[in-house]
Amino acid sequence: FPAGTIPGFRFGPPPKDKKEGPALPPAPLIPPEHWTDWLHELFPTTFTAPLATYHAEFWDWLWGIGGTGPGPDGNNVYVKVLARGWSKSTHMETGAIALGTHGQRRYGWYCCSQQPQADDHIGTISEKIVNSRVGEFYPELASARVQMVGDKSRQRGWRRNRIWTADGFAIDALGLDSAIRGAKLDNQRPDFIIFDDIDEELDAEGTIDRKEIAISRRII
Repeated sequence: FPAGTIPGFRFGPPPKDKKEGPALPPAPLIPPEHWTDWLHELFPTTFTAPLATYHAEFWDWLWGIGGTGPGPDGNNVYVKVLARGWSKSTHMETGAIALGTHGQRRYGWYCCSQQPQADDHIGTISEKIVNSRVGEFYPELASARVQMVGDKSRQRGWRRNRIWTADGFAIDALGLDSAIRGAKLDNQRPDFIIFDDIDEELDAEGTIDRKEIAISRRII
């Protein structure tokens, strides 16, 4: 055999292993265009049956909101009074996520009678984002906002009373018992407000008056 060769053998240094870079994250999925398909695709374990008429009316209105200005009916507010057990909070919480995914609104308040109630709703919204398919369609909405301070990073979102995502969407919990006039996110005032669980069964007339004052003077 020629010098340095033997069939089946190779002389010299072994070939260098090819170093592979970090795997790229999968590309985001394209979200459905209609709200019915959107709900079923992103929250398959929550919305498992056709919605009631009053829920469908809410989603038709919400889905038609533009980046600025009033809703599709020309009104700046949508009011729906539903009894307990009619899934109003489920739709309010999911609706807040929808506003963030479509970029229609950037910063909002979730207002309740008591601060712990509002905190609980923010916690539920957080769970809906993390434990659903939101991250497959909107990766930055499913990640907390991070600020670089020198060469270190500091998480600024995702705590008990606030969700602040990597794409800039944020929502704060606000109780009528602790609402502060002029509250804002950095220099941004809220561009949407959700009122949920405002009244309580044993509210006295004086309590109702104080809540009306809190809403009209410190929030709106």
